[in-house]
Amino acid sequence: MFAATLVLCGAFSAVVTSSEVFRALDVTKLVQECAQETNTPESEYNNAELLFSPPPENVLCMAKCLAEKLEILDSDGTIIEEKVSEIIEDFPEDLQTAVVECNEKIKKVGSCGDVEEYRKCIQPAVEKVKKMYHP
Repeated sequence: MFAATLVLCGAFSAVVTSSEVFRALDVTKLVQECAQETNTPESEYNNAELLFSPPPENVLCMAKCLAEKLEILDSDGTIIEEKVSEIIEDFPEDLQTAVVECNEKIKKVGSCGDVEEYRKCIQPAVEKVKKMYHP
């Protein structure tokens, strides 16, 4: 989040809550905190279509905030591979591969705009997975 931030807010929270890693965390609370911090109403982030077109800046910032709170990013924005690996273990294999490749390509999410670069990188894999489950 990072896949799923790695993959953006509402959609991200829907995906990661199915992961064993996040069952113990209150992801909903973190999403709400980031929404408040970035002045992002639920109607703007709770939409899986965010993964398929450029979201507004505040949603990108919310995704970055969520990645920070989930400790997917370190203090300078570097993606923490070990943490991401834990998160994506339940993802479909194609999406896991894409996440690893995008992490290697992007490496750092230091700004809200970097979240958009990550979204664009992972978008083809997300579209492929979407077609598998919703043909």
